[in-house]
Amino acid sequence: MKQLLTLVLAALCFVACTQNDVKELTANRADVPETLTVGFEGGDTRIELNEALKTVWTEGDEVSVFYRSYENMRWAFQGETGDRSGELKRVSGETGEQTMDNVVVVYPYNVAYMIDVTDSNIEASLPAVQSYKDGSYGAEGNIMVAESDYRQFILKSVVGWLRVELTGEGESVKSITLRGNAGEQLAGDILVNAADASCILASEGAATEDNSEVAGNLMLEESILTEITLNCGSGVMLGLEAKSFYIALLPQTFEQGITIEVECSNGTSTTKSTAGKFTVERNHIVPMASFKYDGVLPEVYELAYTTNDGKPLDPYTTEGFGGESMENIYDAATGRGVLKFAGAITTIPEQAFAICENLTWIDIPEGITTIGASAFTGCSALEEITIPASVTDIGNEAFTNCPCKAYINCLIPNEDYNAGFFQGAGFTEVIIGDNVTTIGDYAFNSCESLTRVTIGDSVTTIGYEAFRYCSSLTSVTIPDSVTTIGDSAFVYCYDLTSVTIPDSVTTIGGWAFSYCESLTKVTIPDSVTTIGDSAFCECDSLTSVYCKATTPPVGGSGMFGDTSSTIYIPEGSLRAYKMAENWSEYADCFVEYDYNSTPPDNNLTPEITLTTVDVSDSSFTFEI
Repeated sequence: MKQLLTLVLAALCFVACTQNDVKELTANRADVPETLTVGFEGGDTRIELNEALKTVWTEGDEVSVFYRSYENMRWAFQGETGDRSGELKRVSGETGEQTMDNVVVVYPYNVAYMIDVTDSNIEASLPAVQSYKDGSYGAEGNIMVAESDYRQFILKSVVGWLRVELTGEGESVKSITLRGNAGEQLAGDILVNAADASCILASEGAATEDNSEVAGNLMLEESILTEITLNCGSGVMLGLEAKSFYIALLPQTFEQGITIEVECSNGTSTTKSTAGKFTVERNHIVPMASFKYDGVLPEVYELAYTTNDGKPLDPYTTEGFGGESMENIYDAATGRGVLKFAGAITTIPEQAFAICENLTWIDIPEGITTIGASAFTGCSALEEITIPASVTDIGNEAFTNCPCKAYINCLIPNEDYNAGFFQGAGFTEVIIGDNVTTIGDYAFNSCESLTRVTIGDSVTTIGYEAFRYCSSLTSVTIPDSVTTIGDSAFVYCYDLTSVTIPDSVTTIGGWAFSYCESLTKVTIPDSVTTIGDSAFCECDSLTSVYCKATTPPVGGSGMFGDTSSTIYIPEGSLRAYKMAENWSEYADCFVEYDYNSTPPDNNLTPEITLTTVDVSDSSFTFEI
C-alpha cells in the first residue's frame, strides 16, 4: 500500500561499533523514524583509519539513503573528523511513497546511485581514480551498504584493499596505477546487493541480444575499466620508513597477478609485477611486500618547438645533446617543429638555442637533467617555458633575456653566488611547482624583468638573496608551507607593493625586505619568533605594520629602520614591546589593536582616534 510520508527525518545517528555491539530493536517499526542507528560490520571495516587504526568518520561525510523508495536522498554527517559516532541530517531529497519494505543506506553519497526496489540491488560504481589520504583510504575507495527493516543498520564493505608499502630517498610519489595482468575489471559499474554486500561486475554480466547491456542495465563497453590510479596530489615524500598506500579493489581473483606503476614528481617511474595468483576478499586488506623505489627517468628522443616566422628553428649548435645525430622536421600546416635524435638525450648543451630570436615555445620533457650555460640566452620571442622536475643542473645565464612565463618544477638547490639556478633570467612571471621544497640562495637574483612570483605549497625555505634585485617584482604569494624567509631574500625589490607572510613562517631574516620602497603595509603573524637586523629598513612607503604576536618576537637591530610607520600590536602587550630589546626604539610607533574582534585587512588601514596618550606610564587608550 502506498502511503504519503508526512514527517521530516531530522537526524541520522551513526555509532562506530561491531556487529556484537548492536542490539536489535524490538519496538514496533514507525513509518518515519526519528533516527537510524548505523554500526560497522567488524574491525576491518573502516571509513577512515586513525592513528590507532580504528573506525572514524570524517567531517563532511555524506551517505545515500533509500527510505523504502527508489529516491536517492542525500544526508550529511554533522560530527567532526575522528568521531566514532554522530548525526546525519538530510541535505536534499523528499520522502516519497513507499515502494519497498526495507530502508537502504549507502556510503558515500553518490547522485548517480540507483536502486531496484524489488530486490534491493544498487547500481553503483567504483571510480578509476582514487585520492590518497595519509594513513587511510581515500573517500572514493570505500563503498559500504546496509539494509534493514528496523532502525538498526550494520554497514558492510563492498570492496577489499591492496596495501602498497614504499621506501625511498626523498622521492615524492605523484601517482600509483594498478592493472591486472589478465585484464581484470578493476573499476566501473557494479551491482551491489544491500543485504550481503556482494557485487556483480559489468564484465561478469550476461549480454543482451544487441550486445549493448548486461544484467542490471550495466553498459558493457562503458563500464569495464581495467586500471585504477591512486592520485597523490602534490606528492607523498618517501623515506627509510615504509609509507602505506591503500587502493580499493573489487573482490575477485587475479589469476596472473598484478602490475603497479609508481610515478614520482621528479619525472621518474618504476614498475613492479607479481606473477602469483591471489584473491582480494571483501572487507580485507591484502598487503604487497614492501619495496624501495628505484625509478628511472624516461628516455627522450625528441624536442618539440614552435616559431613565430613559420620557419624551422636554427639551433646555435647541434652538438652536445648526447644523441648520435639530429633531424629537424617542421610541419608548416600545424606550425610545429620537432628535433629528432637517433639516441636518447639527457642534456640541452651550452648555447644550444642561444639567440634563436624566432623561438616562441619549446617542450623540455621529463628525462632532461641538464640545461647548459646560455642555452636559451637571447631567445627574445620565447613566450613560455616549463622546466621539468628531472632537471638537476642549470648553467649560468641559461635564460638571460628570455621575457617569458616560466613554470618551474625542478629542484632549486643552494648554490654559490655565481651559480644561482635562474640568476639574471629574463622571466616576467614565475610559477614554482609543488616538487620544489627549497628556493636556494641567489636562485632568482637580479631577475630584473620578473613582476610576479607564485610559490608552490611544498616550499619550506626561501634562501639567502633568493630574489635580490628583482626590481620589477610587484607581488609575491608565499604559501602556508614556508617557515623561513632567508636573509636579504627580497632586498632591493623596489616595486614590491604587497606581500602576505603566512602563519607558518617563524623566521624573517635580516634585510629580508629592506629597500622595498613601494611596500605600504605588512602583517607579521604570531607564528614569527625571530625578525633579523634591518628586515624592513629603507621601506620608505611603509605606513602600517601589523604585528600579531602577544610576546614580541626576538628582534634584530633596526628592524624597521628609521621609520614613522604605525606598528599595531595586540591589546595588553604594549609594556612587553616597549621593554623588549630593539623593539623599544619604536615605542612612539606602537598602537594597541584588538586582533580578536577586528582582524586587520591588508588592504585597508583602520582609522584610529586617540583619546588618551600617556607616555609616562606606557599606556594608550584608543577607539576604533
